[in-house]
Amino acid sequence: MSSNYSQRRNSFMVRYTTSDGHSATITLTDQPLIVGSSITADLRIESTFISRRHLALSIQNNRVYVTDLGSRNGTYLNGYRLTANQPTEPAN
Repeated sequence: MSSNYSQRRNSFMVRYTTSDGHSATITLTDQPLIVGSSITADLRIESTFISRRHLALSIQNNRVYVTDLGSRNGTYLNGYRLTANQPTEPAN
């Protein structure tokens, strides 16, 4: 699965490709979007490398932040491992 995020009219969306090749979009809201392998995750990724609650995408001050939720294998952003539970803004 590949993904990216974009901003459109003051809203942020996550676009991703499913394992069967279909495209999908999720609009970020004021609630964090939880990505993980759990069936309760907002965006589920079935992989042994993904924790049940792996990371969160959130909006703060009209900016998107990625937060590793203490995942076993870590979350990497632009080649750097994120510090767990510390929101990080992706560089464009």
